[in-house]
Amino acid sequence: GGQRSDKADVFGLGLILYEMATLEKLGQRNEPLGAALGANADRLLVALSVVTMTAAQVHAVMTNAAARRAYDVPHPRSVKSDGTDDEQVAFLNASRGWYNMAENLPFFLFFAGAARFGADAPLLTSAATAAWALGRIAYTAGYAARGPKGRGAGFAIATLAQT
Repeated sequence: GGQRSDKADVFGLGLILYEMATLEKLGQRNEPLGAALGANADRLLVALSVVTMTAAQVHAVMTNAAARRAYDVPHPRSVKSDGTDDEQVAFLNASRGWYNMAENLPFFLFFAGAARFGADAPLLTSAATAAWALGRIAYTAGYAARGPKGRGAGFAIATLAQT
C-alpha cells in the first residue's frame, strides 16, 4: 500500500463512483491506470456528469429537508402557513433552490443533449454539466443563506454553463 491522505481518499472515492457509473472495474485488463482512464474517457465524462448532477440534487434536497425541520413544515406542504413573516420567507428562500433547479433542468438537459449528440462534444458537455451542477449548488446555498440577493453567483455560473 501507499500512504494514506485526504487526496488518496478523494481519488479512491472517484474511482469507486466511476466504476459504479460505468459498471466496469478499472485496471482489469492488466494495464496502467492512466491507460485505463484514457481508454474509457467517454465513460469517465459521463460518470463526472452523473456525479455532479447527483451532488446538486442531493444538496438541494438536503437544504430543503433542513429548512423543513428548522421551520417545522411537514410534507406535503410547500409553504409555512404559520409563524412569523421572517420564518415564512426563510423557509421559502431555502426551498427556492430546489424549485428553481427543477424548473431549469429540462432546458439544461435539452442543451446538453444537443451539445453531446448534435455537436459530438462530450468533453464540452461534461464540463458544462459539472459547471451547471456546481452553479445550482451555489444558487441553492446562496438563496438559502441570503435570500434572492444571494443567488447571483450561482445563477451566473449555471446560466453560462447552459449557453
